[in-house]
Amino acid sequence: MRTLYFLFSLTILFPACQPTSRKADVMTHEDSLRRAQAIEIKVRAMNTFYHTGGIDSLDFILEQLDKAIQTDTTFTQTYKDKAMVLTSEKDFDAAIEVLKIGRRQQISDIQFPEIVGFLYQKKGDTITAKKYYKEAIQICAEQQKLYPDSIYFPVERALMLGFLYNSMDSMAKEMDKIQEQFPDYPYMQMFVEMSREKDLLQGLLSKLANYDFIKEEYLKSLTPEQQELLRKKINRIFINH
Repeated sequence: MRTLYFLFSLTILFPACQPTSRKADVMTHEDSLRRAQAIEIKVRAMNTFYHTGGIDSLDFILEQLDKAIQTDTTFTQTYKDKAMVLTSEKDFDAAIEVLKIGRRQQISDIQFPEIVGFLYQKKGDTITAKKYYKEAIQICAEQQKLYPDSIYFPVERALMLGFLYNSMDSMAKEMDKIQEQFPDYPYMQMFVEMSREKDLLQGLLSKLANYDFIKEEYLKSLTPEQQELLRKKINRIFINH
């Protein structure tokens, strides 16, 4: 549970607190309308995913996410959400490709190289994974200079150092430094303690691409008759392919 909370904090809470670029362009009225439309389409797709895990709805989800991307190609969260859906199907190569395309829209977004690194490591390609971890660390260094009062980039850097060197010690030492710099930050002590947990890094990796619990909960919500119909439909798909 603590590992899940740590992953949730790093992938949801911290990114939400990521500083906005000081050079961000002001959106026109037309751009704002496109963004709002893209968000509406994306939310509809992801609500379906969070409900079904993609069971009997994967094509719809991916089609809607593609539609959202076409509506607003600059909205980077849609690329990350599509990569999440593809990752849930263990299609790591397709997820990586989507993230690489999305990264072109915002090269300073640390989450793109970070997640790509995770996925390469899930594939067993640690050499390529480390290349992306190094890129993420470099982005952190650049952004820390622009936003010295933000805790977001130091924490992300600590995580990337842990994965780069496969070392909890590297991560723990960085967390200690962050605690000294931000002693009053909520939950910092908990993060420091968790950074010393033996299997934290592997736990994060294993849970990153594991969305089976969504599928399981969805299947439980179906009647026995609905489950049987679904199994027959899936079997027909496998036979036809």
